[in-house]
Amino acid sequence: MQTRYAKFIKAIHILGDLLLLNLALLLAGLIKFGDLSIIEGEFYQRYVQLVIFLNLVWLLVTQVLNSYNIKRTASISSVLGKLFNVFLIHVFALTSFIVIVKGGEYYSREFLFYFYTLFIVAIFGWRYGFLNAIRYYRVKGFNYRRVLLVGHGQAIQSFYSEINNHPEYGLRFMGYFTDTEERTIPFTGKVNDLYEFALENDIDEIYCSFVSNDERISEIAKFADQNLIRFRLLPNIGIKLSKNIEIEFFGDTPVFVNRKEPLELFHNRIFKRLFDILFSAIVILVFFPILIPIIAIAIKLESKGPVFFKQKRSGLRSDSFSCFKFRSMKVNNESDSRQASANDERITKVGAFLRAHNLDELPQFFNVLIGQMSVVGPRPHMLVHTHQYAELIDAFMVRHLIKPGITGLSQIRGLRGETADPKLMEERVKVDVYYLENWSFFLDIKIVAITLFRTLVGDKKAV
Repeated sequence: MQTRYAKFIKAIHILGDLLLLNLALLLAGLIKFGDLSIIEGEFYQRYVQLVIFLNLVWLLVTQVLNSYNIKRTASISSVLGKLFNVFLIHVFALTSFIVIVKGGEYYSREFLFYFYTLFIVAIFGWRYGFLNAIRYYRVKGFNYRRVLLVGHGQAIQSFYSEINNHPEYGLRFMGYFTDTEERTIPFTGKVNDLYEFALENDIDEIYCSFVSNDERISEIAKFADQNLIRFRLLPNIGIKLSKNIEIEFFGDTPVFVNRKEPLELFHNRIFKRLFDILFSAIVILVFFPILIPIIAIAIKLESKGPVFFKQKRSGLRSDSFSCFKFRSMKVNNESDSRQASANDERITKVGAFLRAHNLDELPQFFNVLIGQMSVVGPRPHMLVHTHQYAELIDAFMVRHLIKPGITGLSQIRGLRGETADPKLMEERVKVDVYYLENWSFFLDIKIVAITLFRTLVGDKKAV
């Protein structure tokens, strides 16, 4: 049963995290100092303060980011991603603490390096192993919730298939009640039969779905409340809902918001814009004076034509803007209509190198600085391709609800380069929409970090 085990899962997570954090501190101290008894006097007091601070910050950040609220349907990658955000804030908090207390002369950098190296390996391994253990535990028939399905429609059929195919969710199907003759789910009885069945079988949750505004919904909900059974409503509204759907209330009237957009919030847009300005200004002031002359000379020596290439692209709300790049092709008449492809005869040798290392995109930092683009976002497409894919892919235009970026989540996942096959573009659009719905500053930082790494080593998918 859910009530027997689930209440301990959060406590196990917290205790496991703190145990590993302090064990990493102890091992780091032994590696650095050998004998911890040499840490005495004022140094001892300083390190005690550090240990207390690191424990308190970890507890605070995990609570603020709600990292222990792990849903049964959450993917391991999403849980580890949230854990990575906690880790980054923890490192930032430690750095701030050392600066504020002027602890540079007390705290060994080598000790802190050992600590975080040990801790990050241990914490990610622990979380990954524990989550898989819970899933295995549920597959074996423990930590489950007994559920009933009632009603009819596509939503309830999809839900049954989902819990039937994913025993790791820990939802045990106990029965299906409906008055319709169309039954694709194992039938238990009529709707009026569910009340007695629910009480006799100690049901934890009832999932209800009716196509129309059926009065039985309120009756079943009232029954569930009176008998301490959780009531869940599966909506049949005729469209596929986003996983990030929210409900807003206008008075007592609920409104489904199918797509959560963090960048709709003013403070998030301001935060992202400030990062864009700061990052692009640093790149322009620090790297451009060195790189532009070298790249410009290389381009001019290999082929005739301008150093810079300007092209109309689709931006925020599909408004067109002039996107700047270093010219990586021979001058041709197809640049505004034909995508670059593998072994494209138009790409120069210098251009191939620039593309592999993302250097052809550098002038776009000017687009970022003037507000036409962002450092991170969906890649902007040529106007002709925007019109083409808008007709082929339903959600294609959704990606234009935010500014296009120099790099993006699609790019670091390898969804870049030629998209002659509409299915490839459809995959890219899915990832772009995911970014739109799940934006965070830490996600941007991760994308930038991976992009910088690939800029140094090169990207084989760049064409």
